Amino acid sequence: MELHTTEVDGVGTFWVESGRPTLRASVMFRGGMADETLPTSGWTHLLEHLALHGRERVDLDVNGSVDLLVTSFDVHGEAGDVVEHLRALTTWLADPDLSGLEHERKVLRAESARRGGSAAADAMLWRYGARGPGLVAYDEPGLTRASVDALLVHAARRFTTGNAVLCLDGPPPPGLSLQLRSGEALQTQAATPCEQPLPGAYAGQDDVLCLSGLVRRSAASTALGRCLQRRLATRLRHEAGGSYAPWHGYHPVSTDTAVLLAGADLMPELRPKAVSVARSVLQELMRAGPTREEVAEDAAVVVRTYRDPFNQPGTARFSARAVLLGEETTDVEELVREAEQVTPDAVTETARERQRTMLVGAPRAARVDDSITWLDAARPARTTSGQRFRALDHPVDRSVITVSEHSVEVAWGDRGRAVDLARLAGAFAFPDGGRTLVDQDGYAVAVEPSLWRNGGALRERIDAVVPPHLVLPMEPRDPQVVPRPKVTPAEHWRLRLRGAVRAWWVAPVGFGALAVAVRGTLSLNAMPVFALSTLIFLSAWYRRDRR
Repeated sequence: MELHTTEVDGVGTFWVESGRPTLRASVMFRGGMADETLPTSGWTHLLEHLALHGRERVDLDVNGSVDLLVTSFDVHGEAGDVVEHLRALTTWLADPDLSGLEHERKVLRAESARRGGSAAADAMLWRYGARGPGLVAYDEPGLTRASVDALLVHAARRFTTGNAVLCLDGPPPPGLSLQLRSGEALQTQAATPCEQPLPGAYAGQDDVLCLSGLVRRSAASTALGRCLQRRLATRLRHEAGGSYAPWHGYHPVSTDTAVLLAGADLMPELRPKAVSVARSVLQELMRAGPTREEVAEDAAVVVRTYRDPFNQPGTARFSARAVLLGEETTDVEELVREAEQVTPDAVTETARERQRTMLVGAPRAARVDDSITWLDAARPARTTSGQRFRALDHPVDRSVITVSEHSVEVAWGDRGRAVDLARLAGAFAFPDGGRTLVDQDGYAVAVEPSLWRNGGALRERIDAVVPPHLVLPMEPRDPQVVPRPKVTPAEHWRLRLRGAVRAWWVAPVGFGALAVAVRGTLSLNAMPVFALSTLIFLSAWYRRDRR
């Protein structure tokens, strides 16, 4: 099938002649989840839902999707019905009717609650934090900030002729019209990873192993993903019998870079050694690479897929998406040549490239050697100046929170967790006063006023230093989940007394006062016995509290 290009109402159009009696069409726009921020996360998804609301029909397949970089509206049916759908859809996109905002906001919250987390989303979060591709790990908290005016501005930037492409599996039918506003294309920005030691490991899901790394976008990179999946299946499923479905994923995050993931589900008995097994697979690939037979067999499968007539319409979509992201179009024969030219050395070099940026999402039971840095939010406590608040459970809980104009830090002993307000990505605000501050690297400081002395003043202080445009209002929480102090009032006062007794000045002052008080009733010879008994009692009390 030959790839044809044309233009419809200022929108680049790509099509192939599939010979089907019906027509499948996709209008795609540059702009996805990675182009949002934490306060605007979910806005594109919300607009996609609003644009398709009420357009479902029994005789017309209608769908929409938002991925990292692209928003797509898809339709399949009789050519005349598709023409009418595209006209109505693009008319709405040019002048959105947002009267159904609250309804679709509720629908997306329900969808988010049902979706849950994934190993791939966790990998993006640990690599990119609370920005760019890392936003896929959040449940679209920006939905609460989505107002009519803000969404209209958001739509006006994305749904324009210069930021759109159209792909079809047949020639453009008579009467096809796209009623979009004119506008410029959004530029694809480079995804910026967090600054952290690599290779690194983090606590992922307990029943999943996930390995991720950055690669240059190429046929060798996709071949490496398939090779990793096959070898993990050999080691973890066929040999160890502790995994059912090893997998891989390939996610472009910019024009020339992609995140390559590979992982597997794990039975409990396999979790402690899962990381060492996976690393041995990677080291074997970097040392010896895949065999020529393995690469040739993989290329043959890819070529067969490209040349399958049922897959040919995908060429139009592939080329349209490439143009949308600022790349060159590629026909089927060029894709075939790239697949056939992949060599074992190219796959080996890609594996080495990926190793330098590897992140391991490991089960908590997994053993990780010293060659991989374990990533954690805790850092050495800083000597931050500012307003300080103690825990209500002090002195059992000796944590201290310090709020200044520049940062918020919770410190416990010599360790702490701080959020630099200059790098704040967003602040979750619960009606009960709870606040969670998230920095751009995804690390967070959770503040529950119910656990701190002068909690009301603490909340007011935090609200005063957080910029309003970064505040994310949250739904009310069940009062049962709001944390409460664990120490009883009686225990609290006893421990405060113990803390006073431990102060350096208590012993000399106390014994001096006792000596004056009892000198008239005890003989001089009884004083050492009385003092020794008092010391033994206080020592026993102190040791009991330490236990």
